[in-house]
Amino acid sequence: MTPRIHSREKAQRGVTVIVTVVLLLLMSILVLSSITHSGDESSAGARARATARVLHAADGGLQMGIAHIVREPPNTAAIDTNIAGIGIQSRTRAQTTAQTLNSLGTGPPPEGYSLNTGSGYSSEIFGIDITSLSNAGSTAEVQGKVSRFTGAPGGY
Repeated sequence: MTPRIHSREKAQRGVTVIVTVVLLLLMSILVLSSITHSGDESSAGARARATARVLHAADGGLQMGIAHIVREPPNTAAIDTNIAGIGIQSRTRAQTTAQTLNSLGTGPPPEGYSLNTGSGYSSEIFGIDITSLSNAGSTAEVQGKVSRFTGAPGGY
């Protein structure tokens, strides 16, 4: 004699299967969501590192420009080099090739850039534009003004 399954037990088994399938579906959605989120976080971290690298390289290019200007006589040759695999050029983003360092003329130092200690100094001001470009497409542009003093000190 075979045992008979009552209709109530059949209904309970049907509900159990449906609940199990729904729970598996929800867990699958949560797993896929967390995988996608972790991928987004990883991409954002990589972009932040690339941005920091290209900005530090641009700052290095600006320091190179300052070193060119403080020489005697000043070296105004264009800067076109690589720093840590990132291209550095003395130019603005709008320009396509490296430019010579630009003398903005002579006169008093620009406001906020240096301290005027009295008469007897002649100041030549240079503008330095540096653009850095990474292979990944990140770009940074920094600008600076450098006052180069010559002559005998004056003042008090």
